[in-house]
Amino acid sequence: MPKMTFIDQKGAATEVQSPAGKSILEIAHSNNIDIEGACEGAMACSTCHVVVEDEWYARLPEPGIDEEDMPVGVDGRSGWPCCPVAVGDAQHHAGMKMSAHDLYERLKATCPAQWDGYIKHEFVRGLGMGTLPQPAFRYYLQQDYLFLIHFARAYGLAAFKADNLADLRRAAGALQHIAENEMALHVGYCAGWGVNEAEMAAMPEDPANMAYTRYVLERGLAGDSLDLAVALAPCIVGYAEVGAWLSSGDIPVVPDNPYQEWIDTYAADDYQEVAWAHASHLDDLMARRGGPGRFERLAQTFEEATRLEIGFWQMGLNAAQ
Repeated sequence: MPKMTFIDQKGAATEVQSPAGKSILEIAHSNNIDIEGACEGAMACSTCHVVVEDEWYARLPEPGIDEEDMPVGVDGRSGWPCCPVAVGDAQHHAGMKMSAHDLYERLKATCPAQWDGYIKHEFVRGLGMGTLPQPAFRYYLQQDYLFLIHFARAYGLAAFKADNLADLRRAAGALQHIAENEMALHVGYCAGWGVNEAEMAAMPEDPANMAYTRYVLERGLAGDSLDLAVALAPCIVGYAEVGAWLSSGDIPVVPDNPYQEWIDTYAADDYQEVAWAHASHLDDLMARRGGPGRFERLAQTFEEATRLEIGFWQMGLNAAQ
């Protein structure tokens, strides 16, 4: 029997059997795959969609009349899971894959060297091995306090750019969380490293910090909600990938690692959920705001923000030299 692989928002793959004549939605629900389908497959609600990888999308039959009446998906390879039907030709359909957070993965694929250099930077490896010079980490913490202020401003801009109440509430909630909770947690954590809030507030802003934060704000001011969300993605989702990588076993666990609490913060389920929700939100924004020619500029934004993230790690290392 043909098989189908679903890739969720965290990148976890689930392979299931795909009986002939069943829709993707039916296959997903029968295997406890979390796809909403509020209309139960009646092609009426548009509450869900899947993205089919290129090599498999080309093998699907032409959309029927009902499917053509549905709203446009994220891009040319996306559609509503109640529409495509699994067929019994194992030669052509065994192994079909659908994935979430498609735009995020496509953006990463345009700059693999930069992305790898960011996720596995020398600063990050030092955190995992417990060998990062502590002055480098303290300087990073001090600058991160200033970064969080501008990060909150970016969500204020996202609220201004929002064109619906749901996006407005999303941005306002993130702004409030950063200003009232995240900042307090950061100040408390920094105190354990002998750094107080007054000292951080008076700290001159490092050029690398200024370059990154102002770039994000500029992309939001010059563009729309999608441009801003893409500029934020390397930070929000990238830190989730850093936390996951440092907890994956690729770098051996170090007893009494002074940076373990930091690693655990970004590897924790609550942060992972927030981060991958942002990746999914990119797909939603792309579905509403995307169009011919947009991807190339978005990819440029993503790559530039990734390079600026690398600069932020390097800023910490340079401070310890």
